[in-house]
Amino acid sequence: MKEKEQEEEKQKFYRVKVVVRLPKGAGGDKVLLEGLYLPKGRAVDAGKLKRECSDLIRGSISCNDEVIRDMCEIDVTYKAIENDFVVVEGKPAV
Repeated sequence: MKEKEQEEEKQKFYRVKVVVRLPKGAGGDKVLLEGLYLPKGRAVDAGKLKRECSDLIRGSISCNDEVIRDMCEIDVTYKAIENDFVVVEGKPAV
């Protein structure tokens, strides 16, 4: 029982993959980006994760034409990263 409780208490990290498809008028290229998502709480809201990642990427697209930026398709997938510990540089172990 204690093992299950410890499992629930672990902070989860998520590996996020984002595929950005530019409209055909802007080259029609596809770009794959990968990153990490660290939720504030123990659980993650899938909609919030996808929305925050999409908003970050859409805002980072370098384009003079806002219409083209808004036409980009952004697909977000994620997977929990299994870990037993996390080390933060310069922080004492807890």
